[in-house]
Amino acid sequence: MPTRLAALELAVRPDYGMFVVHDVEADTYDAPIPAKVGWCGSGQGVFSVGSVISHTFAVSAVFECWDAMPPEPGGWSEIDRIGVELPTGRLEVWQLTGGPVMTGSRTRAEFRLPRPGRWAVRACADGRGEAATAWHKLFTDHQVGTAGFDTAVNAMHGVERYLFQFFPPTDR
Repeated sequence: MPTRLAALELAVRPDYGMFVVHDVEADTYDAPIPAKVGWCGSGQGVFSVGSVISHTFAVSAVFECWDAMPPEPGGWSEIDRIGVELPTGRLEVWQLTGGPVMTGSRTRAEFRLPRPGRWAVRACADGRGEAATAWHKLFTDHQVGTAGFDTAVNAMHGVERYLFQFFPPTDR
């Protein structure tokens, strides 16, 4: 029975419609552009996640580390599987343009895997359609800077959500 070893939940604000999860020693400039590879794409020491919004809302991102392939999670509308080589096993979430994307008082967070090396990642997403609709509706129904705009923005935080499950690859 697989065991979850660690978990971290973050509120992340996408930048230019994406955010980057990278090893602390990886170059984020080599991050694949999700629009070219689907909503989630991996590179050397890094993977990129394409959000349906470009900014304004915070998305929920949960990172889990497992000792073996975890059971298939329920309640996710999109699931992708990627592999990534992580030189240190210490991960951060950043903007495509460089810099932290967390909201609130936390500006940085590091998720530590138990070892460096190759990891399989099950990337799950949900709420992307709802967030896209709300994003477009926000600017047609509300004027920026009004109470209605702020209320609509606050209601959308976390509607778009992600789960990233790291586990040892099974193809060894």
